[in-house]
Amino acid sequence: MKEADKKIRTPVQNRSKEKKDRIISVAYDLFNEEGYNAVSIRMIAKAAGVSIGTIYSYFQDKRDIYIATAALYGHDMYNNFSSIIKNKKFSAENIEEIVYTIILKFKEIIQSHYNFHLDSVVLSLTDEKIREVLAAQEHEIANSVSHLFIQLMGDKIEVQDYKVSTFIVHKAIEEIVQHILFYKVDLPEDLVFRELALMISRYLEKKSPS
Repeated sequence: MKEADKKIRTPVQNRSKEKKDRIISVAYDLFNEEGYNAVSIRMIAKAAGVSIGTIYSYFQDKRDIYIATAALYGHDMYNNFSSIIKNKKFSAENIEEIVYTIILKFKEIIQSHYNFHLDSVVLSLTDEKIREVLAAQEHEIANSVSHLFIQLMGDKIEVQDYKVSTFIVHKAIEEIVQHILFYKVDLPEDLVFRELALMISRYLEKKSPS
């Protein structure tokens, strides 16, 4: 039977939904601990306490499971970033400090999900379906976080196009933090992050009339 011919069940009963959610949760932890290539369907089944057949009734393959776990990673990211922006201890005057804290949080998230994040980068370059799913998720998270940031800082920032600015800020933070962590750059990390926060804050801040 071809992969595309497999009949995948959509859980209806609560027990079935809980079983599928448990498989996704367990797989998420395994992918993060061991790395995508080191994890097998058998390992996921054993950790979730289900049969291999049960897994294949809900998912086409390991790739299908990985795509499902990406939503959990996205949820973790959004909750972490939104909690920073909603934190009342920050002054709405201090854009640079908020951006700096977001940069540190992004670093912390990658470090605590190192294998998962690294795999997401690699797989998105080699698998079109995974790239589409991760890109859509990334876009949604970036826009949601940007919306919260604009709500807090709206009268202090000035950009020509919020969508374009969201993309620029997001990618600046993502690429530099990833480069620092993945390539072990021989530069003072905190100084790099401080300068990045300063650069972004100056880009976002409302300009005084000349």
